[in-house]
Amino acid sequence: MYAVVDLETTGGSAKINRITEIAIYITDGSQVLNSFTSLVNPGVKIPSFITKLTGITNEMVATAPPFEEIAQQVAQITQDAVFVAHNVDFDYAFIKQEFKRLGYVFERRKLCTVNLSRKIYPGQPSYSLGAIATHFGIGIPNRHRAPDDALATTYLFHKLIQLDTQNYIQQSLDNMNIYQMLPPGLPPDVVKNLPEETGIFYFHDVSGKVIFIDKSSDIKTRILHYLQPTNSHKGKPAKIFLKTHHISYEETGSELIASLLMQAEIARLKPAHNRMAAARKDRFGIFTNTNELGYQCLQVKSITTGTNNAPPLIGFARQDYALKALQKHAADAQLCAHFCHIDPPDNKTNQQTQPCSYYHTHTCLGACLGLETPAQYNARVQKATVQWQLPTPNFFLIGEGRTNSEKSAIQVKNGRLVGYGFYEPDFVTNLTDLENCIKPITPAAAQEALKLLKAHLKKNKVDKLIKY
Repeated sequence: MYAVVDLETTGGSAKINRITEIAIYITDGSQVLNSFTSLVNPGVKIPSFITKLTGITNEMVATAPPFEEIAQQVAQITQDAVFVAHNVDFDYAFIKQEFKRLGYVFERRKLCTVNLSRKIYPGQPSYSLGAIATHFGIGIPNRHRAPDDALATTYLFHKLIQLDTQNYIQQSLDNMNIYQMLPPGLPPDVVKNLPEETGIFYFHDVSGKVIFIDKSSDIKTRILHYLQPTNSHKGKPAKIFLKTHHISYEETGSELIASLLMQAEIARLKPAHNRMAAARKDRFGIFTNTNELGYQCLQVKSITTGTNNAPPLIGFARQDYALKALQKHAADAQLCAHFCHIDPPDNKTNQQTQPCSYYHTHTCLGACLGLETPAQYNARVQKATVQWQLPTPNFFLIGEGRTNSEKSAIQVKNGRLVGYGFYEPDFVTNLTDLENCIKPITPAAAQEALKLLKAHLKKNKVDKLIKY
C-alpha cells in the first residue's frame, strides 16, 4: 500500500515551522482506498505571504485540532504503507518532526514523485506538481491546498506506475532494503537506530579505531548513502564499506557546530579516509597592526609566528596564496605597498620619505608620503578587509540546539574562537552562565574553526549575536 501525502505549513523549515493542513490518500497503486484530511492548528501565527499562497488564514485554523490530536490517526493510516509525496523529503521531515515533538519516532519507506517522474518520464521542462499534472491532464482545482495537491499527486503516481516499464519504482523500494546489504561486520540495528538529525558521525573498524568522519543535516540518510552498494563498489567508499564494523555519532542541532566539530575531530583523530581534509590546514595569514605613525598595516606572516598575538584576518595554506590575496586587495583599495609590506621601505622608522611602488603606478594615494591622514587611510583598510573581520572581537553566536527547546552557542573572545556548547534558555540568566556551557576546542583546531565561522557569518545575516 502507498500513503500519498501533502502538507501546507507556516514555512520551509521543519524544525522551526509547523503544519497547517494535511491530506493523506491510501492507494494500492490503481485506486484510492482510504483518505484522511484535516486543517491543523499550528500553534503559531501564519505569515501573510503563506496565507496569500495557500488561502489558509489564522481564523481557519483557530478551531482546528493541533497535530497531537490527529497524530494517532496519521500513524495508523500510514502504518505499513510507503510514504509518497511530491518532493517527499519536505513532507516527511515535517511529519517526522511533529512526532518527535511528541516523543515518538515516525519512520516509513519513502518514494518521491518528483524523482520518479524524472526517471520514468524524462525530458520535461518542469517537474513541479502544477506543470507535470497539467501535462498529464490532471486537474488541481485548489492549488496549494493539501487535499487537492495530494489527490493530484495520487493520480500522478498511478500514471507513473503505468509508465514504469523499467521498474524504477521497485528499484527505489529495493534500495531502501539497505539493512540487508550492509558491510559484513556491521550489525543492522546500528544503522536502524541512527537519528535523522544534524550532527557528525564516525565509522569505526573492527578494532574500534575511527577510519572516517563526516557531517550531515540528516545523519541516517547520509550514512545510508555511503552504505548503498551502488555507492560502495570502488575507491574510498568501497574501502570504508568493507572496513566498517561500527558507527557512532554526535548530534549538534546546528550545522555550523557540526562543521566545527568535524574539523576538530579530523585534526584530533586523523582518520585514514579523511587524510586530504586533515592536510588542508592554513599555515600563513594576513595580519594587521598599527605602526608608530598611526597607519594600519597589513602583512603576510606564518600563522605559527602570529599565534602569540592577534589571530590573522584570514588564513591560507601557502604563502604565495596569501601574498597574491594581499596584493589584489591592496591594489583594489589603493593601499600603500609599504604599509602592506609588499615592498617595505629600507628604513625601519616608518618615516614617510620614500614613495612605494604602488604610488609610482598611481595605485597608492600617497600615505607613504604623508599625503593621507591615518584616519583617511585606515578607513579604506577597514573597508578592504571587512570580509575577513569578525563583527566584534567578543561575542556569542546563538543557534539551533539538539532539541526544540535547546539552543547552541559559539563563543569568540579577543578575536579567537573559544568553543561551543548547548544550553536550555530557562536555566541561563547571564553571560557567566552562558560561558560555563562552552566546551573549549584545542588551539590547533581553533584557527581553522574561526575560518569556518567567518564564512558562515558572511553568508548568514540572521544569526543572533550577543556581544560582551
